[in-house]
Amino acid sequence: MKQFIVAISALIFLLMLAVTPIEATSTYMTTREDITVSAITVDIANWSNLTMSTTNTSLNLTLPCLVSNLTGADSYVLIGIGLSENISYNLTINGNAFNTTSQLDTDNEYSNRSLTNITTKYSAIASQTYLNIEYQSNITGNITVYIVAANAYCTATFVTSAQTVQQKDVTTPEVGTARGTSYFTVNDSINITHTVGYNLYDVNISLVYPSHRITVPNSYLNLGSITNNSYSQNYVNYQKRGPYIKEVEDDSTGLAHTVDIYVDCEEVLAQTVIFEITLSDSVYEGYLDTVDYDSLIVEYNGADIDWTEGSIDMEDLTLKSGWTTNKFTLSWTAEAPVPAPVVEPWWEASFWGFQIWIWMVIIVIIIVIIIAILVSKD
Repeated sequence: MKQFIVAISALIFLLMLAVTPIEATSTYMTTREDITVSAITVDIANWSNLTMSTTNTSLNLTLPCLVSNLTGADSYVLIGIGLSENISYNLTINGNAFNTTSQLDTDNEYSNRSLTNITTKYSAIASQTYLNIEYQSNITGNITVYIVAANAYCTATFVTSAQTVQQKDVTTPEVGTARGTSYFTVNDSINITHTVGYNLYDVNISLVYPSHRITVPNSYLNLGSITNNSYSQNYVNYQKRGPYIKEVEDDSTGLAHTVDIYVDCEEVLAQTVIFEITLSDSVYEGYLDTVDYDSLIVEYNGADIDWTEGSIDMEDLTLKSGWTTNKFTLSWTAEAPVPAPVVEPWWEASFWGFQIWIWMVIIVIIIVIIIAILVSKD
């Protein structure tokens, strides 16, 4: 029973080793093809209430979206809450005058201009990404601007400026012997930030993965709310196609051997790649059978690189995008074949100073003479 438990424990330990990922770097890579945030949608509910201490005031609101993406009926400019006396005022929005000395008295109490009313009068405002409101009156008072949006698509400029994506390896890229079996895992850090001046709610981002990704765990993420001048940090693990052997060519002459191995890589992989050439792999069959480690030279695109003898192991390599740009050349001089020993025929061996065949001839002659003598006597 004890032997059975020990055997099972050993098996579990080996399985744990088998699934342990290759240790990778914690450094973020700068040359990688990573996730791109292609679209951002947000909700907006911002209330700007200005109490004028002078007779002139202005408000500038930067929008992550077009004015037309705001909810027209719920977004408005409200003038004159809590009037103590009659006023006259001028209102300008994005450089467009909406009135000339309008009168507002205490009985009327306020003037409400909805976004629908604003964009109907000046349609060009709908395609702008800001609200610049200028207000002049003969007395102090209140002006309130309320902007609302539900699932508003942000502009491409905002999407680009709001995102920062970085990538690091979870497992180390290794050169595989075939395209279908070569992959590695990466982790993308996605940072979304903004400085529009107010909070954004129900922020959703759409993700586009590199073309050589294998897995797509999430096509979008909900980030919740992001306060002004803050950020939301998210992480996504996924698999990408790894480098693999595209072609092997032999340019050997006599005992001087030269074998070129071309490695296809989908992107620039800087100082991270492991390349272990196992001579028994079928992809090298007939090419590396005579490798001599004592004379072996390994080059990458014409420059010598370090390697260790196990099979032929290289690490911390940099690979370029494509396959004609990743050429590994192995050169060595094979040992001359040892000629097979010449086996001397037994009849040419020496016996008492003469070759055996001579003795055989002599014996045959003697036998012939004896037979002739015996025959002559008869």
